[in-house]
Amino acid sequence: MFEDYTTEQLRKLYYHLPEELQEASTSPETTAFIETACKRHKLSPEKTDKVIELTGYVFLGLLPPEELPEALVKELKLKKTTANKVYQEIYRSVFFPLKYQLYQLYHRAGGPLETPKGLAEKTEAKEEPEKKISEEKKGALEKETTGFEKIEEQEQKPEKTEKLKFDPYREPIE
Repeated sequence: MFEDYTTEQLRKLYYHLPEELQEASTSPETTAFIETACKRHKLSPEKTDKVIELTGYVFLGLLPPEELPEALVKELKLKKTTANKVYQEIYRSVFFPLKYQLYQLYHRAGGPLETPKGLAEKTEAKEEPEKKISEEKKGALEKETTGFEKIEEQEQKPEKTEKLKFDPYREPIE
């Protein structure tokens, strides 16, 4: 599944991560939490290593956290219930404290996460549409300004109203 990525590509992804995610992904505490969760559910050391690897892919932005249970079932041939229990423990102890950073990683303003492979394709494809979009925006802005002028012309000035002589909400001054 993730074998297509070279070590250099993974390293580039790592260095583009926020500092908190870099620290968490290489932290011995993170590894200890994952190992504890795997031992609790009687996973072999090989499967535990694979869970740690998949968790690393979550930190790199290659595997959304909510897809981790499916990946555990597919990659490790775990039962769904076991995969969900392991995921819940990992989520609670590892992902939840970093939920804001993970949300930012997976929901960037430019769209989905840019991986090394998709980055080159996006930059080539983006150049021409940007010119078209800017021309479309200019036309739309011109239309909008003419629309505002018409609205301003149609607005009527409010008539002056007489001031109330008595205000029921005001306290009398003596």
